[in-house]
Amino acid sequence: MVEPALGFTHEGAMTFADRMFRRMFATPSGLLGHLGGALMARGNEATERRAVELAAPCVGDRVVVVGCGPGVGVSAAAECGARVVALDPSEPMLRATLRRIKAHPGRQVLCGFGTAEETGAEDDSVDVIVSVNNIHLWSTVGRGLAEARRVLRADGQLVISSHVRALPLPARSLIGTVKEAGFTVRHAGEWDPPSIMAGRAFQMLADRR
Repeated sequence: MVEPALGFTHEGAMTFADRMFRRMFATPSGLLGHLGGALMARGNEATERRAVELAAPCVGDRVVVVGCGPGVGVSAAAECGARVVALDPSEPMLRATLRRIKAHPGRQVLCGFGTAEETGAEDDSVDVIVSVNNIHLWSTVGRGLAEARRVLRADGQLVISSHVRALPLPARSLIGTVKEAGFTVRHAGEWDPPSIMAGRAFQMLADRR
């Protein structure tokens, strides 16, 4: 199921390179979006799966994957028996996620338009939030963390994974910001994916206080 869009950022002031990047990776659209989705699915698969492994969702847990892209992380969470909500601002990525899930009948997945800052979830209703390679696209880190704390249950888990080179803050500052937002950081460190297409990742697991 694909729900109504929340809206898109105006591109008028962007450079040509910015627009190309956005259409391939930020909010994929058109042929460039399909190419970007294929690259993400291939290059980020190990990183997406490791992010889900860090959270280790249980059967029946409600997991929200923000910036789900082509759905690799969504599929990994659903394999654990979790009830997954896949959010992305890009319709082509949501459709790619649906195609991936339909290949595995019986998995509990709902796809919809949304962002880290606007998940549409109720207060204290989510067990796990996973964000892979999109924290640099959040309007602000603070808004995304505030939304995560609002929707997570007590002791719910937040997993953030990002290319080291794309972190919006130095890792130490990001850890401090997450703590100040009301989380206990259980794990934080760099990890090298096996794929040559993916750069070194910074990954963090934090519990909502």
